[in-house]
Amino acid sequence: MVSKMRNKSTKLSSAPDMNGSPHTLVVTGAGIRAANLTRALRKFQTEQATVAKLFAKHIKLEEAIAFVKKTRIGIAIGTPTRLINLLDEDHGGVVSIFQVKLTSAATAGVLSLENLQRLVVDCSHIDQKRRGILDMSETQNPLIELLNRQGLKERYAASEKGVDLLFY
Repeated sequence: MVSKMRNKSTKLSSAPDMNGSPHTLVVTGAGIRAANLTRALRKFQTEQATVAKLFAKHIKLEEAIAFVKKTRIGIAIGTPTRLINLLDEDHGGVVSIFQVKLTSAATAGVLSLENLQRLVVDCSHIDQKRRGILDMSETQNPLIELLNRQGLKERYAASEKGVDLLFY
């Protein structure tokens, strides 16, 4: 799915020079799905470009923060709430996901959207209760917040530094 998206100058097997600034972000509704997608996308991982799983189950926020700070990430896969937490982490304390930030959303946290070119929302996964990422309030509301972030929302239609948005 990711490799079929509009041609971008960045190869999927590369990573920006800046740590914690992926070119591709995959948002999924469950940690187990994030782990499965990470395994499937590992073919794009190299020594210089990590395919990172970023979700809350079994990975503490502090561990995720340390990992993102020290790692060049090409593709990041995670749940909406964990991604928001990493985007809002201001190198000191965690900011509430509902708190309005006055700084640029593209560069505020340890996870940066500055080099983002593709954002994939994994709508194809349905859990045992027959619910997807758009059906559950615990993922739907954070997903809407993530997609509407200042500094990201404006880039969906931008010709320069634009972000491709795919619901798959």
